[in-house]
Amino acid sequence: MNKIFYLILIVFLFTTCNQKSKIQVIEIIPQPVHLVKDAGSFRFDKNTKIYINKEDETLRKTAGFLQESIYRATGIKPGIEVVNDFKEKSNYVAFELLADSS
Repeated sequence: MNKIFYLILIVFLFTTCNQKSKIQVIEIIPQPVHLVKDAGSFRFDKNTKIYINKEDETLRKTAGFLQESIYRATGIKPGIEVVNDFKEKSNYVAFELLADSS
């Protein structure tokens, strides 16, 4: 009886100690300065926009790359717009070029 108990205890400890962490790592290259992960989901549709916060060649190329990637994968080609404030918008992906604080 003791052998069965110890065997069950060892199996239980092995399986609980071997479980992977519940923390989800989001791998994005390049690593964003700020990422907000919220409950729910995001679905691209014909109304989805890609916003950039200023007219900049790097931002425009990055947004264009995402736009083409979405188009190739879904057939949906989101518009790219320059917008200073994203807070009042919905259904969008935003790229912001921040001032260098160093």
